[in-house]
Amino acid sequence: MDQTTIWPGDHKMVTVNAELNSSDAVSGVESVVLTSITCDQPDSGLGDIQADFGTSATSFSLRAEKSRIYTITYTATDKAGNKTVVSATVTVPHDQS
Repeated sequence: MDQTTIWPGDHKMVTVNAELNSSDAVSGVESVVLTSITCDQPDSGLGDIQADFGTSATSFSLRAEKSRIYTITYTATDKAGNKTVVSATVTVPHDQS
C-alpha cells in the first residue's frame, strides 16, 4: 500500500493505492484481483469503502474514521489455476500518540 496509516481521522474519503508484484516462473500469472476490503468496526452509514471488487483495481477509497483497521485482500491466480491470497492493513489511529 502506498500508505499504511491514514491521518487525520476526519471522516473524509482517502484514496489508497496498492503496489502489487506477482510472478510465476512455471505457468505465469493469469490474474490478480481485489477480493475484499473489511473493517474491524461497523460502517458509519456513509459508505466507508469504495472499491471495484473482483477486478484488478489497485486504487480504492477508505473513510478516515478514527480507531479503524481496514484489511485489503487480493487473490492471485496462475495459469495452472493455483491461487495465493495476500492481505495488507491500513490503520486509522485514534490519535497521533
